Order: sequence, then C-alpha cells, then structure tokens
Amino acid sequence: MRKQILLTLASVAAITASAAVPTLRTGREWLEIRHDGRRHSYAWVVNPQIAVDSLESSARTVTFISDIDTINITGLDIYQSADFVVVTASGDTAVTRVVRIPEVLYENPPVRLRRQDGSVRLSREQASFDLDALKYALSQIHPDIYSVVGQEKLLTAFNDAKHSLPDSLTTIDLYRIAAPLVSMIGDGHTCLGFPYNDLFTKELKRLPLSVMPEIDMSLTARSSLDSIIPAGSKILSINDIPASDILDAMLPFVSGERRHFKISRINYSFSALFEMLYGGKEHYSVKYVAPGSKKEQTALLPAVDWEQLKARVRSSAGQAGRREPYSYSIRGNGKIAVMEFNQCVNPAGMKNLCDSMFADLRSRGIRKLIIDVRNNGGGNSQVGDVLLRYIARKPFIQFSKSLVKISPMTARMTGRYDGCPRIDFSTTQDEYYIRPYDADNGHFDGEVVLLTSHNTFSSASSFAWAFKEAGAGKTIGEETGGMNVCYGDILTWSAPISGIPCTISYKRFWQMNADENDIHGALPDVAVPADKALDRALRLLK
Repeated sequence: MRKQILLTLASVAAITASAAVPTLRTGREWLEIRHDGRRHSYAWVVNPQIAVDSLESSARTVTFISDIDTINITGLDIYQSADFVVVTASGDTAVTRVVRIPEVLYENPPVRLRRQDGSVRLSREQASFDLDALKYALSQIHPDIYSVVGQEKLLTAFNDAKHSLPDSLTTIDLYRIAAPLVSMIGDGHTCLGFPYNDLFTKELKRLPLSVMPEIDMSLTARSSLDSIIPAGSKILSINDIPASDILDAMLPFVSGERRHFKISRINYSFSALFEMLYGGKEHYSVKYVAPGSKKEQTALLPAVDWEQLKARVRSSAGQAGRREPYSYSIRGNGKIAVMEFNQCVNPAGMKNLCDSMFADLRSRGIRKLIIDVRNNGGGNSQVGDVLLRYIARKPFIQFSKSLVKISPMTARMTGRYDGCPRIDFSTTQDEYYIRPYDADNGHFDGEVVLLTSHNTFSSASSFAWAFKEAGAGKTIGEETGGMNVCYGDILTWSAPISGIPCTISYKRFWQMNADENDIHGALPDVAVPADKALDRALRLLK
C-alpha cells in the first residue's frame, strides 16, 4: 500500500525544532509531481549527487508521488520553503526542497534579487529580471505592443538586450538598454522614465547650455553659462559632434508616433540624454552662429555643478514666465482675439473663461478668433469639449470608438475587483454626439482659426481633430504629434528591482471619423512652420 505524508507549515516548524525531516521512499529514479492537483509536465528525477535539489512553485499544495509513498507540501507563505528526503531503493538519499513563489514573480521578486540599502549598481541577474518584468508589464497592460513594430522585431530586441547586459551596471546603463525597447512600440504615451535622481546629483558637473531641438535636426540656444552664447544662436556642434548627429543619437530613447513629434519631445529630456551619451567632460567646445550673423564662432564652456548652473545660467523658463492653461488677448487693432490654450485642465475653469471671453467678444463686436494649441501637450479631453461647444458647426465627439484592456494586472493597478478580465470595445452612435450651443447660449458664429504644431499631443491633438471634423474653422501650422487612432490613458508601472518608472497606455481611441488604415495627426489646412503660424493667421484674418 502506498504511504501518504502531509507536510504542512505547522509540521515544518515541528520538524525544525526536532531536527527531523520527513522521508519519501521510492523504488524508481523519478517522481510524479502535482501542483494543486494538476500533473507536472515532466517527472522529477531523483539525484542524490545534488546537495539540495529545489523546486519552485506558486501552487498552494505540491505533491510528490513515488511507487511507494506520497508526500504533500502545503501551507507555505510566499518564499517559505520546506525540505524532505527521498530514499532510493539502494539506500541513497536526496534532500529535496519546495519553495513557494508568487503567482506572478515580477510583482514580488525574490529577496536575493532585491537591492540592498545603499546599493548603487545592479547585477546582470537583477537587470535581466527587470527587463523580463518590463516585457511582461507591457504585454499585460498595453492593448497591442506589436501593432507598429511587429512581434519578431520587438521580441528579438528584448532578447538581444538581455544578452548584451554586462556583469554590473547602473540604473542609467539599464535605462540606456531598455528605453529604446519601449520606444519601438511607437506610442507617445508609453515611455520609460529617465532615472534623473541617479544621475543629476548636486555635485555632477554638466553642460551649462540649454537648447531647443528643431524639426530640421538643428539646435537653437536658449541660455548658456554667463550668456556667453547669445539666446537664439544656431548650435552647429558640441565637442565637434554635429547637432544633427546628437539628435539622431537621442531619437531611439524617445517615445512617439512620428519622427517630428519625437524630435520636439527631446526638448524635455535633452540635458539628461546629453549627459548620458556625451557627458563627463571638463569642458565643452560649442560652435555656433549668433542671431543676425553668418560668422561661425566657438565658445569653450566649462562643466559646472548645480549651484553654479543656477547662479550663472539664466532660466529660459523664467524668461518666458509661467503660462496660464488658457487665456486670451485682443490683437489686430482690436478686431482679432487670440486665445492661448496651453493645457487641457479644469473643465470648469475653461467654461468660466469661455463664458466671459465670448461675452466680451460679442460686446466688442469681434468676430475673428485664433485658438493656439501649438504648445499644448494634452490632459483632460473634457476641457476641449467645453470649448468646442462654443465654436463647432455640427455635433461632435472627440473619440467615437474606444478599446479598454483589463488584464488581471491592469485590474489590480486600477482598483477593479469584479474578477472579470476583459477587452471592452465600444462605439458611440451619432445621437450621443455632443451638440454645440445655440446663439442664445453663447455660440460664437465668427471666423475661427486653430494653430497646431508637432508638439500638439494627446487631448490637444484630439481637440484639433474634432475641431476640423466639426467644421469649426481653418487650421494653420503643422501636423499634430498625436494621431487620429492612438493609445492613451496611462498607468505608471515601476521596475521591481531598479525602480525605473514606465507609463503604459491601457486604452486605444479612434477619433471622430478616423480610419484605422489611414493613421496620421490632424493635418493643417495651411501648412507652415509652427513659429510662423500666428503671423500667417493674423494676415489671413485681416
């Protein structure tokens, strides 16, 4: 008769106290294994030559079955273990250990892999674990990480990245390896965050130059150490590396649907990417051409620490001043209103502004309006709906179709506990489109022009698309950075070992009348460089 042994957590404690370990006798060289009653795909080979032979399992009960005995290991907490001894027919013994692991290892890594306090470097095993966890998180959260790049190319890139890992690396090194993988997905909302705090210490000496990337792959100076390089200068090279080569080297680290949007987005990460790729120098030789000049000049800028940077480099943001989310002014000899719409925030605030602005325009007899979303990176799409009701010529909706992916991982991150992982797809019928206001409720029946740029993204881009589809007016400028069929609504995930953050879309949106087979941004009726768009609009409305 086969003997059965039940090894629970309580019996483990008793065994530890008495130094006794259960035994399982076998007349053959292999054991059958069952995880929560399900048969393991292969047999467990008994090997007395191994000091301790370990099996990791997420099952609550692990069963080993020989031709003589059966033993059940149950009641273990996560990362607890229990040992027993297998005794062969010849009398040899093999110590066997069962370790309970999480159902999803990436959400609760083993203690041996976790970073110790004060540790500044990662092992190859730790970095490899984070790359696997990143791939898993992307596949579980994002609606379709392969829609742009394809499975073979992306998965091969992940494999190559793991094979390229050195024995020891910093979080900056890991970012350098992982960020291009996330960028390959081609989703501007799905981005790996730069570990700024691990690089930019107060003591770090860095390039004392602030620049603006341009769509032609050039760099324009905004500020520099002691204003040595005049603002507006064209930067030709830094340490003999051409500006275009610098931007080319940065593009793989930036997420986005279109090259022009990725170039504009480098504006927010240039300092970090430059330091990662070209930093560590004592001096930087910068070749430039000053505004109004054709003469090439060279400035030798010493690397400076944070305190010197604050004291000696004038903040370009400070010069421009803080931009309000939305505001308006009167131009064109009192005949044209210009509304700056810089952020999609606070629908109630937008309603208050629209009520007062359009009342003011009516009282002044102003029938020409320019709306500027060139620097609007998005936010809450409801803010755009508020404005559109005053200017749209027909019913509209920013997103006519949507897809939401709720995996078990997404459910935990969003606080959904209904136990129903799913993919929801919905289409909004025409009768549910938003209706514009009538004249009695403040609808503006004048001429409206919208200014767009490659920086117009997310909710600002969907606003621009709906503006055109609703017949609200003309658009002038550049194709928007956001697409008519796009991913969005993000969740923030962090790598379990390094802590590097990653924003990941878990929805897909189809904008009003958008075609999945013809994906692009909102295209301008009059295409001009973004910095020329306002002048062009003012001339058009005169």
